[in-house]
Amino acid sequence: MSTATTLLPIRVPSVGESITSGVLGSWKRKNGETVSSGDPLFEIETDKVTSEVFAEANGTLEILIPEGTEVKVGQTVGNLHPGKAPARKITNPETPTREKTPSPPTAKTSTRESFPAPAPTLVHTEADTAVLSQTSSRSDRESRKKMSPLRRKIADRLVSAQ
Repeated sequence: MSTATTLLPIRVPSVGESITSGVLGSWKRKNGETVSSGDPLFEIETDKVTSEVFAEANGTLEILIPEGTEVKVGQTVGNLHPGKAPARKITNPETPTREKTPSPPTAKTSTRESFPAPAPTLVHTEADTAVLSQTSSRSDRESRKKMSPLRRKIADRLVSAQ
């Protein structure tokens, strides 16, 4: 078989003895993106740890499972179509680089410039307070996000400890 036509499955690795599943946290690369061996592909979140999974070879990524999905250890979440990795730009170490040396600070002629001006005093009125209370509400600043398995376990233990 030719290595150019062989698909390399990307599987969820075992991250511990007692861990059998986790949540596919986030993909670090996009579908169809070319990756190099050792590049981070995705994060797996469990109730004990969050770890990154890295590419085992050069190729093009094919994502099969979306972010936020619960996956089992050993489950295939994507494929890697082997191929050439993108050429990485290598800088020539023999080329000298010039660093700009900072010029020494010039002495100030006036002592008046060396002290900052006093800050103006602010006066708050009841009208200001009324406008602020109308424009900002708590729901504008808050949003809900699904908890990771680790946070869910911590929350359960905090509730049971009370």
